[in-house]
Amino acid sequence: MFRLLKSLILIVKFRKIGFINHDELNCLFQNDTMISNIELLRKISEIAENDGRFSKEGFLFILAALEYTILKLPERRHLTGEEFSIGVAKYAREQYGYLAKTVLNNWGITRTIDYGEIVYLLIDFGLMSKTEEDKKEDFGDIYDFNDEFAWEKSKPKEFPERF
Repeated sequence: MFRLLKSLILIVKFRKIGFINHDELNCLFQNDTMISNIELLRKISEIAENDGRFSKEGFLFILAALEYTILKLPERRHLTGEEFSIGVAKYAREQYGYLAKTVLNNWGITRTIDYGEIVYLLIDFGLMSKTEEDKKEDFGDIYDFNDEFAWEKSKPKEFPERF
């Protein structure tokens, strides 16, 4: 129950700061139907439980990272696996700073191919869509987590130089 409450708070937070709202989530669904927060959480919980590799927070984070990345574009369009992977890293560093890798790893996300695994699980459940050209392998080896989330790239902006 506590994890469900935490997930609901996460969705409310994402919606409040503009990363997830009904209008924008609507575009993620293959059949263009809106679902409630509870239904979204139920589906994500079901996916996470059935698959077992990633926590539901990881799935929610990937949805939020998608919106973050799309909102950074001049106009809304489909993203490649590479573009999305780069957006996930930026969003993770923005949200969690130098702890980004630790947080992602805690959710079961340890490589860029894991983004693809999550995306394709969400596609299978109708929560995301893909083009004919898209494939899971598009997310493979975009960057090494140790390099991408290294201290130099992730340290706080205002931090003593001696560190």
